Amino acid sequence: MKKQLLTLFMSFALFAACSDDSSSTSAEKSKNNGGDVAEFHPFYRIDRDNVNEWQEPLDNQRYLTAGTYELKAVDEKYDLDPAYAPSEEGLATLNISGSAQFSEQQFRDLADSIRVLAGKKKVYVIDCRSESHALVNGIAISYFEQHNWGNQGLTLEEVEADEQERFGKMVGTKQTFNEKDGESPGEAMTLKVKSIMMERELVESEGFEYKRFVALNNHWQEPEMIDEFIEFVKGLDMDKVWLHFHCQAGKGRTAIFMVIYDMMKNPDVSMRDIVIRQAKAGGNYLLYTEKSDHYKSPLFDDIAEKVQLLYMYIQENRKSNYKVTWSEWLKKKVTTLTTTVPDAGSVTKDGNLNFDMSAKSFLKTFDYGDIVTVLVVGYGTVDVPVAANDDDVKSGEFVLRVKKDSDKITLGIKNGNGASVLGIGDKVHYPLSIVVRMKEKGGYANK
Repeated sequence: MKKQLLTLFMSFALFAACSDDSSSTSAEKSKNNGGDVAEFHPFYRIDRDNVNEWQEPLDNQRYLTAGTYELKAVDEKYDLDPAYAPSEEGLATLNISGSAQFSEQQFRDLADSIRVLAGKKKVYVIDCRSESHALVNGIAISYFEQHNWGNQGLTLEEVEADEQERFGKMVGTKQTFNEKDGESPGEAMTLKVKSIMMERELVESEGFEYKRFVALNNHWQEPEMIDEFIEFVKGLDMDKVWLHFHCQAGKGRTAIFMVIYDMMKNPDVSMRDIVIRQAKAGGNYLLYTEKSDHYKSPLFDDIAEKVQLLYMYIQENRKSNYKVTWSEWLKKKVTTLTTTVPDAGSVTKDGNLNFDMSAKSFLKTFDYGDIVTVLVVGYGTVDVPVAANDDDVKSGEFVLRVKKDSDKITLGIKNGNGASVLGIGDKVHYPLSIVVRMKEKGGYANK
C-alpha cells in the first residue's frame, strides 16, 4: 500500500512538472560508479535514449530461425575466444526473435518481418519489463526510476494499473520527455499528447498474443517468475509457435528469457554454447562476472551462477516435464559446498584448478565414489567422480581429486587441460566461485 501511495504521489508530481514547456532538471548527474546519485528524481524517459531513434530501424533485432540468424563477435570485456564457434544445433528451428523496445511504427515493421518467418505459427510477444511504459503518440516512453528498477515487487495487475493511471491522463496535455544521461534526464522532447496506447493493445492489433513478465532490470528473476515462464513454455507446442522477446535495450532480460527457452528446446546443447550463441546473436553474455564496486557487479555474479543452476535443473527435470518446479528444486536439501579458486597461481600449467578448501573439510560432506556436479561460476558445470587419483578414470574425463596426504582438492582432466576446456583464459577475474553439489551418492563407486 505504501508503495502504491508513493507511486501515485510521484506520478502527480512528475505530471505537474512535465506540463510546462521546459525540460526537467531535477536529477543530478550520475557518479562514475555507474548509477549512484546524490539526489535522484524519476522522470519520463524516451526509450532507447534518442529523441529521433523511434523513427529509425528497431535496435538489436535478431531472428533465430533457418537462414536468418547471424552469430557475431561479442564485446571484448567478455574475454571470449573470438575463434570459438558454439554449437548451432537447434538454432534453425528455434523460431524466436529479440529486440529492444519498439515504437508503434517499428513494431508494425517488425510484425511484417515475423509474419514472413513464422508462416502459420502462432506468434507471442513476450514483454520482459517491470517498469511502466506506453506508446505516446506512437513513441515508446517509460517511467524511469533509479537503475531502471521501476515497480519492484509489484504484481502484473498493479503494474498495468499504474500504466493506465500514469499515462492515461496525459491525453490532451503538453508533456516533456527526456533521454537518459547516466541516471539523469538528458536531451528533452516536448509533445502535445494526442494518443496513448498500451503495448498489449498494439500487439493484439497485429493479431499476435501478448504475454508479460514483470522482470526487474539487471537482475536474475525471482524463482516464482521463472516457474511462471517454464509453465508458460510447457503449455506451448514449441514447433508451432514463434516467440518475440524484448525488454528496454533487448540485451539483458531479453537474453535471460531467450537462453532459458533455448535450454528447454535444445537440452542436448551444452550450457556454455547456448549462453555464448545467444550473446553472439545480440544478447548479453550471461556468464560474465567482474570484481568491482559497481552496483551491477554482484548482480552479474548472481546471474552467472543462477543460469548454470537452471541448466542443471532443466537437465534433471525435463524428462518429468518439470514436475518439480524451479523454486521447489532450489529449496531441496541437496548436499552443497561452496569454495573458490583464489588466484591465478591456483591454476596449474596443466589446467588443473586447486580449490581453497582442505580435503579433510571436503570429506566431511562428500566421499570417494560420489558423483558431484561442479559449477565454476561464469565458465560452466561438469559432472565428475570424487577420487583419490586418476586410476579409475578414463583418459579425457574430468575428475575431482581429493588427496588426504597433501590435503588438497583439484579439478582437472586425466591427460587433458581442464581450464582450457572450461574456457578459463588469461584474463580471468579471481577469485573464481565454485559450487559443488551432490549428483549421485556413491554413484561412481557403484559403476
